[in-house]
Order: sequence, then structure tokens, then C-alpha cells
Amino acid sequence: MYNKEELTNLINNYLFPVVKKVSDNVETGCPFCNNPKNFSISLTKKVIHCWVCDSSMTLYKAFVKFSSPEGLDLYIKLTGDDGKKYNNIDYIRQKIEFEFEKQVISLPEDCIHISEIEKKPLLYNDYINYLENRFVNRLLMYKYNVYISTAGTLKNRIIFPSFDKLGNINGYIARLITDRGKLPYIIGGKKEKMIFNEFMIDFKKPIFLVEGIFDSIRLRNSIPLLGTILTEDFDLFKKIIMLNVQSIFFILDNEAQTIKNIVANCDLLKRYNKGLNIYIGEIKDKKYEDIGDMDNICVENFEFYPYDDKYKIDRLLHYKILRNG
Repeated sequence: MYNKEELTNLINNYLFPVVKKVSDNVETGCPFCNNPKNFSISLTKKVIHCWVCDSSMTLYKAFVKFSSPEGLDLYIKLTGDDGKKYNNIDYIRQKIEFEFEKQVISLPEDCIHISEIEKKPLLYNDYINYLENRFVNRLLMYKYNVYISTAGTLKNRIIFPSFDKLGNINGYIARLITDRGKLPYIIGGKKEKMIFNEFMIDFKKPIFLVEGIFDSIRLRNSIPLLGTILTEDFDLFKKIIMLNVQSIFFILDNEAQTIKNIVANCDLLKRYNKGLNIYIGEIKDKKYEDIGDMDNICVENFEFYPYDDKYKIDRLLHYKILRNG
């Protein structure tokens, strides 16, 4: 067993200045979110985690990325850790390199906030009517900081800004209020880097994954995928894996291609965490195929199935039947 005091000195001299040492952990400043502390290093597990931005990596990876060759060599000699032997979660951290590239996003200057819209209801009546027809009441308009745009590239659109865990805008979703025109949805920023309104999400509780913004804002602790596909490039995927989320509930539209994508998403998550509990929610009332058309979105309106081989085979067979007419 290596000497932990020597490892602490190695971290301080070749990696990050140590702010304090508490038992088996040392704290330093986070190189990702620039918080001066709360970047915690476990001297036994040799794993790093920031309690502010949730960035994580193995200590070996940190020496590779941030230290000099001399520091890396001394680390390997002291610990015997050459990056080849990891337990499952450390291997995942090493493989997908859970780091955040902060998006610098700002809303267009001509955007008008809901508080200003309500001062001139006749002028902006079409926007309010559109939202109310999508079951977005005044409370939700204010809760989600709704904006509108009457000119420019986002003309005739409702805008939903998204805020990260630290309260910074990390993107936005703009929806056209008419059926005329191209690109009914415009996403500000890369959707892979946007966990929509992350500051509202409790990752210690079951997470509901839905397709679009109008599905999400009416369901607590839900995140819109902004589509139906989840890949390893998504910060959302990385966070689910790295924070060891216990349960995921997919609630997507009852459509053939959507079901096929759900299966791919579930297989991907299971590949990285076999113990993850995944459930698929399907609309009970078969007159609805699109969740956004439902006047009430709550868990009681869905039938939930545990994701397993039986569910996968049943749904893929159903998909093939649809394809063959």
C-alpha cells in the first residue's frame, strides 16, 4: 500500500494545490468550473469528483491530463496505477471522460419576457393563445421564464431558455407558433451539451425522460431529450452514468420509430450500468399517440413496463409487424 501523505504531496506539487485534507480525501480547486474548492480526491479509491459541477475522473487520468510527464511517472511508481486496472465505475469514468465544455449562450436581444407580454395582451394574444392551447398556463409560463420573439431569425416563436446547475444559460428551445415556415423548432446551442433546466433536476430521485419541451414542463423531474435518441456524447447520458442514477423512466410517443430508439437508448444505458432500473411508460388512452396532445400529463396516465429482454422482443416484433403492414 502506498503512503497517502506522499500521494498528497505529489498531488500538491504536480497536479493541483491542496486546499485541505480531511481523513481519506483532499480538496482542491476544480479546473472545469473554477470553483476554488469542492474538487474532492479520494486517496484510497483514486477518484476525483467536483461537488459543484459534478465533473469526475480517475486520479490517473488527471495526472495524464494536467500533470507533467515527471509527475505522471512519480504517480505510477508510487501507486502502481498505470491506468490499466480499474473497477467498473472507474473504467467508465476513464472511457467517457466526464468533463463539461460550458456553452456560452445568450438569448436574442429582441426577446420579450412573459412579464412584459402580459402588459400588452392584445398585441401578443397569438403567443398566449398558442401556449394555452398547448396546456401551458400562466404559472408554467413564469416558472419556465417564457420569452417570445416577434422579429429576426426567431420570429413568431416561443422561447424556453435552459439554465445549468449553476444558473447559467446553457441553451434555449424556440417553437414556431404557426404551421407555416421551416424549422418549427430551433435549438440554441448543441443539444448534446444541454441538460434542460438542470438546476430543477434532482438526480437522486427517479428521472423521467421525454421527447419535447411541452412534454417536460408538465411533468416534475423530467428532462426533454429534444428528440428520441440518447448517445454517449450527451452530457445527460454521462451524468446518469457518473452519478449512478437509480431509476430512469422513458415516456415517449407511441410510434414505431420511437419504440425502436427507446430500445437503443436502454441498451446503451444498460451497457454502462447493468444495475440501472429502466421503465418504459406507454400512454394508457390509445386515442393519444403524442404525449403533447394530452390535457393532463402525470404518471397515472401511463402504463409502465420494466425494460428487459421480454419488453425488447415484444416491441421489436410489433415494430416489424408495422413495417410489413
